[in-house]
Amino acid sequence: MGDLWKPNTLYEPKGLKIEYEGVIYELIQPHTSQYGWEPTQTPAIWKVSEDQEGVKFRRQDEEMKQKMTLKERDDVPYQWVPYTGSMPENAIGIANKHKTFYVARSHIHGGIHPGYADQYNSRCFIGYGGKEEICERFEVLVCEPNKYQWVSCSNINDVDGNLVIGGNESDGTPLYVCKCYREKVAYIGKTSKATDNAFYSFSEKEHRVKKFEVLTFL
Repeated sequence: MGDLWKPNTLYEPKGLKIEYEGVIYELIQPHTSQYGWEPTQTPAIWKVSEDQEGVKFRRQDEEMKQKMTLKERDDVPYQWVPYTGSMPENAIGIANKHKTFYVARSHIHGGIHPGYADQYNSRCFIGYGGKEEICERFEVLVCEPNKYQWVSCSNINDVDGNLVIGGNESDGTPLYVCKCYREKVAYIGKTSKATDNAFYSFSEKEHRVKKFEVLTFL
């Protein structure tokens, strides 16, 4: 079973297999990937593999992860919806100078982790284990504007409010949605009651901050 295709990655040797949009591809020409060079767009670099068995196993893994998902309350004003190519109405976003980042989450490493989605490239960016994970399949958080608010804090155990559940670690530990700032640019990340830090991804790495804003619902 091949890993998921990612941009800015050196792919070698010839014959290497990866997965993209539910299909296994085989490498024809070693190269360093970039946006616009997805396997579906570069028939001279990638070809569809005759062996698609890995996709079956990956889908079974995803189904198992879904069964492990933390049970979320059904009496909340927000909802996580699959991203299908355009942002749904009332998707929670943060407008920065050049682009808007949206609250998103995806299955990684046996859990469900919050991060941010960039509509320009239709991907979700999540910090995990010191690295940046880039996900092609993800969910977006939807909520009416008057039903949520960001609360400044340095430890969510001190927050007097209803925390928005963003997902969970592989062991079931709840993860919460937070907003982290880097050089006045806001990124969406995660935190938990087991830490006084928040974590977000930027430039292929996971970063941590002590001061952040956590998302709550009204």
